[in-house]
Amino acid sequence: GEKDDNTLVCGVTIFENMNEKDENGNWIDIDNSLTLSGSEYATSNKQKIKFANKSGSNGLISIKDGEYKIDFTPLNTNKVSVEIENPEGNNSRKFDDVKKLNKLVSKATYKDIYSGIDLEYILVGNNIKENIIVKEKQSEYSFSFEIKLNKLIEDICIFIQKKGI
Repeated sequence: GEKDDNTLVCGVTIFENMNEKDENGNWIDIDNSLTLSGSEYATSNKQKIKFANKSGSNGLISIKDGEYKIDFTPLNTNKVSVEIENPEGNNSRKFDDVKKLNKLVSKATYKDIYSGIDLEYILVGNNIKENIIVKEKQSEYSFSFEIKLNKLIEDICIFIQKKGI
């Protein structure tokens, strides 16, 4: 979404689906509700997406589908707790509302993970978008991430969009 003039937003998008097959081969809607389990919040989908409860640990974000796995960790961060916004169920009986998918969108935000900078992760289906939200002008903009891949080809496309500043 649009941010004010003093915000820099960069996005990384990985995967894209709104439905998945259950164990019987039937298509079901993806439920992106994030539930606290130990030291992380996780989805219960076939493709497991996990967010560390606190930054500063290995694998801030983990995405696992069968034997395939990606761990994604920003480096040299402040230690902050994640803020979770879960989807709300759609109980409306209006036609225009019924066609909307329930529990599809959730958000994990690490506020001030860097001084004056938030990291926001938005789940839509099994699409993950990362926003780097710069709230205060910085002398330089350099963000380093460690990406660990298991059974995946090391070819990830990263899209960066600059707004403001």
